[in-house]
Amino acid sequence: MEKIGDKLSKNVTKKMTKAVLLAGMVFMLTSCNGMGVGDIADQARGAADQARDALDRVTTFIHDSGAYDMLRQFEEDIRENTVVTLPTTEGIAEIDLSNISDAVTTANDLRSQFTEQFRRAAAGEQVKEIERSVTIDITDGYSPGHAQFNLARDLAYADVDNLIVRADNVEIGFRPPRLQQEFGMFDAIQVIVENSIGYAGEDIHGVRFEDGHGNPIKFINNVTIYIEADNIFNNSVIFDVSDGSNVLIGGRIADGKLVFQTKDGGQYVIGTNQVDFTDIGSEDRETQQAIEHLASRGVFDIMGLIEILEFMPNSTVDRADAVVMVTKTLFKYDEDHVSRFDDVPKDAWFYTAVASGKAEAIISGYPDNTFRPGNPISKTELLVIASNTLVRERQHIFPEDYRPILGDFIDEIDEWARPYVAMCIRDGIIQQDRIVNGSGAINRAEAALILYNLFTRL
Repeated sequence: MEKIGDKLSKNVTKKMTKAVLLAGMVFMLTSCNGMGVGDIADQARGAADQARDALDRVTTFIHDSGAYDMLRQFEEDIRENTVVTLPTTEGIAEIDLSNISDAVTTANDLRSQFTEQFRRAAAGEQVKEIERSVTIDITDGYSPGHAQFNLARDLAYADVDNLIVRADNVEIGFRPPRLQQEFGMFDAIQVIVENSIGYAGEDIHGVRFEDGHGNPIKFINNVTIYIEADNIFNNSVIFDVSDGSNVLIGGRIADGKLVFQTKDGGQYVIGTNQVDFTDIGSEDRETQQAIEHLASRGVFDIMGLIEILEFMPNSTVDRADAVVMVTKTLFKYDEDHVSRFDDVPKDAWFYTAVASGKAEAIISGYPDNTFRPGNPISKTELLVIASNTLVRERQHIFPEDYRPILGDFIDEIDEWARPYVAMCIRDGIIQQDRIVNGSGAINRAEAALILYNLFTRL
């Protein structure tokens, strides 16, 4: 594996070279009127020196995905080797800790082996913990269109990071530590998976959560749902069609599946959604793709944007905009949450997002109980949210030393935020040269690229 920091960022260099050359041309065209040839030459030499200084700054660090990819592959290997096939009784699978004890042991043994293998193979430090997943496959007992499984309370103490139950082409993932909270609320947890065909011939995948008395329940924490299908495209998304509705859920595409999170289940269909903003043509292709991808998933549900199909990429992101984008990206947007900020009225278009962000500990308010939705959010603040999400959701580890990662750009970031921003650079959330003016307000195009990179890593 190539050492992190050894690679030269050719695309960044090209980008900076182009920017410097354009700046020099503008300077020459606007500043040379009435100057002599010698003066012009001196100015040109000065511009060349500035160009070299700028290029020296951007080649300090470039994200190397090798370590990240290796750790993710280890996680996939653990999952493939810890599948438990569980029979059902009268169509119901009873899942408890004894069912999966051997698989849990295997998952922990493999993580130890893979961690040691990573340390021998990698020159750099470990960027995240290797997650341990156990899959319980109840497909063999899956009656046509229907499956049910019951979760025992002792699963909350399973020593793994993820428990995934597979029923035909639907998988549902739980995190054992968070199950402790759920069992504190409900006497029992049972899950019903039902597949059916809609009026238009579409496949409907139903997932329902119930307590021990058959009453529908809503979890405190998100669970993850994976739906596998033959034809998934870049603009494929999930819609919830429960009770005749057609609510855009979005979803991340991974390994032929659409992956999303929910607390209360629903009836899901796979469809397509395309949002074509008319004013993003001047952005680089990477940013355009980020905007288009997230827009198709409903992330930019900001007042007025979709209606006029203008993204306004250079507009400053305020706190209201940011909390909408973040809660949608992380599937934390929940209409049952209540906001108690004095300056967030119930009829505000961002009310639910603010309430959700506060309840999910994504954002906080000010000591006077205000949220100040119109205040701009800085690039640093958004990166701190991203890094905290990586730690909480995917067990990323902060760098042991952030200084080599930030390099000559270190002064662009407030000291308190440097470990967070360094993690985002190291783990590919943002390129090093894009942290310029980190304490300044971020625009929508910059925010979209950060959120897209975060979205694809969850």
